[in-house]
Amino acid sequence: MSSIMVARKTIDIRRTTEAIQGLRTGDLIRFRGAHQTCIVRIKAAIPYQDVQTALEHEPLAKLYPQMAHPAEALELISKHINADEAVYALHFDVADNPLSQPDWATTSASASAISAAFKSPVK
Repeated sequence: MSSIMVARKTIDIRRTTEAIQGLRTGDLIRFRGAHQTCIVRIKAAIPYQDVQTALEHEPLAKLYPQMAHPAEALELISKHINADEAVYALHFDVADNPLSQPDWATTSASASAISAAFKSPVK
């Protein structure tokens, strides 16, 4: 997630779904990590017949900045997507400054938990 937030990772490979096929330039999507949320703006959604073809055409440094070899990326991707499955390469930019944008779901849940804690009787 941090690679996305600092704009080192600007491409992601996703399996082809109706939702992915419907993405258009300028659409906003949310990437959720364990502790962070990042909103990105789609620059392009490029279809590929399979993962290998996508890796041959997309720059590894923009897909997985921490990896040195395409084989490492293929191994990681194949944990989530079958190698022969159709995929899209999503090119994106971080939308505005996500670090300054509150994640309202998290903020609301935190506020509810704090409020509940104050209402609980002290033991």
